[in-house]
Amino acid sequence: MSGVDDLERALEIASGRAAWRAYNNLASIVTHGLGDVPRAQAFLQQGLAIAEHIGDRTQIVWFRSQLVLAAYEVGDFDGVIDHADAVIAAAEAGYAGGLEAPTRAYRARVRLAREDVAGATEDAERVMAGAREVDLQNVQSVLTMTAVVLLGLGRRAEASKLIDRVVESVRTKGPSSTSHSQMPLYAEALVELGRSHEFADSVAWMSPSPWVRAAETYIEGRFADAADLYATLSVADEAWARLRAARSLLEAGARADADVQLQRALKFFRSAGATRAIREGEALLASTASAGA
Repeated sequence: MSGVDDLERALEIASGRAAWRAYNNLASIVTHGLGDVPRAQAFLQQGLAIAEHIGDRTQIVWFRSQLVLAAYEVGDFDGVIDHADAVIAAAEAGYAGGLEAPTRAYRARVRLAREDVAGATEDAERVMAGAREVDLQNVQSVLTMTAVVLLGLGRRAEASKLIDRVVESVRTKGPSSTSHSQMPLYAEALVELGRSHEFADSVAWMSPSPWVRAAETYIEGRFADAADLYATLSVADEAWARLRAARSLLEAGARADADVQLQRALKFFRSAGATRAIREGEALLASTASAGA
């Protein structure tokens, strides 16, 4: 906690650009090291307010791009769309640097979850069209999320090709290409592609964190336990893990346990307006009901 405390003390004497840098650093520390996304979101919102007050367009776009990820993790899908729309509009006006791709990747998943297949497809294809230009720092977040979206669209071969690049980047390029908070997506993609065995070697060098521990649990096929761990990190990843847990439990004949996981997943998806995920969950729920009749 000393790093967070030091930066918070620095904010007491900082102003303007120095303050927004401190807020950005604080958000990164509490997200990746502590898994405290709501606190990180608050720091990012404070940084955005300063950038808006000063009128620095570049920093406004930067903070909005970071708030896309934070909004996703706290389950604010409306916030994902709102911040993403602003970043993408800025990109089209020439003000977003390399931030358009990660923003589109996250917007694609929310669009797909809300049955906007055309919008999700457009975002995913725009990311893939520029995949070779994605900077090293964003390789994992951009390509892993896009792969997850492609899996949802039934485009497994394309998803697997993106994961090939992610696996190589995570294995060989270390922290510069890897974010702890991206581990849930990485684990999800590898499991759905039948490539769980590639996880351990590719992240062996990473320092322990709540994100890595939860993703390892998911990779082991303990989806409900992983969801419990995600609950304190990312409510969106928690919900998808519970949906995956329900599928696994139904396959194992544990219908009552599957029903518990479905009810918890559907509570989130309904609150987020995720109609496609709701439809999938309710179809599984009907299976548990018919089986018990």
